[in-house]
Amino acid sequence: MSVKERYVVKGLQKERADIIPAGIFITKYIMEKLNAEEIIISENDNLEGMVIKYSGVF
Repeated sequence: MSVKERYVVKGLQKERADIIPAGIFITKYIMEKLNAEEIIISENDNLEGMVIKYSGVF
């Protein structure tokens, strides 16, 4: 999907259309390393705590 195509995706901020593929790549990589089959999406900026809690690293 091109940047122009991402501009019209409902709910996607146009300012972030160019960086979405990188974010997807990072998320997929982390999920693979943690053997995670699903993730919880938060709009409240609490993701760091969730990663720490469920990763078992700490």
